[in-house]
Amino acid sequence: MFKTLNSEQILSLPLFTVYDDTLELPCGTRHFYRIEKRPVVIIIPLIDDKIAMIKQYRHSIKSMSIELPAGQVEENEEIVDCASRELQEETGYAAKNVELILSFNPTNECSNQVYHICVATDLSFTKQSLDEDEYITTVNLGEDDVMKKIFDGAIMDGRTITALLFYKYIGRC
Repeated sequence: MFKTLNSEQILSLPLFTVYDDTLELPCGTRHFYRIEKRPVVIIIPLIDDKIAMIKQYRHSIKSMSIELPAGQVEENEEIVDCASRELQEETGYAAKNVELILSFNPTNECSNQVYHICVATDLSFTKQSLDEDEYITTVNLGEDDVMKKIFDGAIMDGRTITALLFYKYIGRC
């Protein structure tokens, strides 16, 4: 019923690939554009009664952003291993415990990308290992401060908001 007749790669960039697919539908033949992207981990690092967040410049919004550490999962990399790696690289914290709590597809209308939310506990500071083009500072915020910043619009990153509200909803905060 939903048969792919043709799939043509029309753009390939380091972070994503765009395809033009021709599908046979009950109503006839239609084109759909889709984006293939690697999965992402979003880490909720808990240290004492605070959440270790990062502050970095995001060119797409031409502004600083307060968000949870996150990063793309490398090919054949385990989710919790990626979360541990990204946490250490971006914040300098190493975690003894990392738990995957939720996976979801944020934009299934156009992309196959999956976000994995992990919680990291038993943190100890080592050192940041930032990429050459990353300028990140760590900000440890209490839950009340984080929720206030979400509702005041100071935190606008969608994956951060989703992860934190889900975590709070399931009663772990």
